[in-house]
This record gives sequence, structure tokens and C-alpha cells, in this order.
Amino acid sequence: MFDYEKVAEKFWNLPQKGAEEAVRETLFMDDIIQKSQYILDPSSNDALIQWYAAHAESALADFRIDMPAVWRAWDSGLLEEGEGIRERFAQGETPWPVTYLFMPEELRDILVCCGLVDIRLSGPGAFSRSIPHGVLRRIMNDREAKAEFLQFCYHYDSQPSVAGMGKDNLLAVGKKPEFIRASNCAALSPP
Repeated sequence: MFDYEKVAEKFWNLPQKGAEEAVRETLFMDDIIQKSQYILDPSSNDALIQWYAAHAESALADFRIDMPAVWRAWDSGLLEEGEGIRERFAQGETPWPVTYLFMPEELRDILVCCGLVDIRLSGPGAFSRSIPHGVLRRIMNDREAKAEFLQFCYHYDSQPSVAGMGKDNLLAVGKKPEFIRASNCAALSPP
């Protein structure tokens, strides 16, 4: 198993992490194949929706799975090696930021270590990903069906068995009690 504390210390607990994520969200039109499933109105005037719709087929045609990279990510917890990424950002490039792939139990343990209570994990989008695009469009365009469907999605996606399987993989929510000992998470704090 990978060492999330080492990764957190090295890559995430740094002031520039938020800015790097903002760059990624702004400049990378990532996951065209995944996001195309959720385009409910391809005739929308929204430029981003039009871009996704225009590029979805070619993205799928050009897709090749890199199983050695998949196994490296499984073994290390990192989507790709983090070395050199910060330097590339500093030089004005826009590489994919360091991305750590938390396992649900691992993230829960970190939150417990930090003193959070009432922790809930979910996999937002886990159920909707299983619905064929045409069916999903029909449901989402029917106001009554949409409301009931989204209620069920919330219920389904919150089941422990699907945590980590959602569209955006893993969402964790917890409450911070009034008094938390700061020393609980010393291992996750920057040096």
C-alpha cells in the first residue's frame, strides 16, 4: 500500500496547490469521454458543451488504455510521478497537477486522525454512470422523473459499497468538533 502521509507532505500541503488545481480546471478539457455521458442537450449554445460534443467521438477513437500506467497508479497512489511537475508550473507550463488516488478507507482514516466526526463517504455519479446516455437524457428532461432520479442517486451513491466509484470518484464529508487537538494530524502538516 502507498504512503499517503509522504505524498501529502511532499505535494499537497503546499500553498500553490490550490492555484495548480485552478490551472488544471481552466486549461484541461479532461475526461471528454466521461463528461460526454452527461451532456443532456448537445444543441446547447454553450461553447464548452459544443466543444465536448464535437470532440467526443474523436476522443473515443483515439483512446488507448495504458495498463502499465494503471498498475503504477494502483501501486503508488499517484496518477503520475510528481517529480518535475512543480518546476514545469513555475516555468509557465500547464502539466497535469499531482493527483493522489485515495482509497475510501484511507481517506476516512485521515479524517478520523484529524478529529472529524460523522464522516460520510460517497461516490457521486456512481449510479448515473451506469445509465445509457439516451435514457439519462430522457430522465433529466422530465422534471418529475429527474427529481425522483436524483433522490435515488443520492441514496445509491452514498452506500459504502460504491464509495470511490462515482463520476468524480470519492466525496468525503465530516464535521469538526469544537475542540480538536492540533497534534492529531502533525504527520499531514507541511514541515
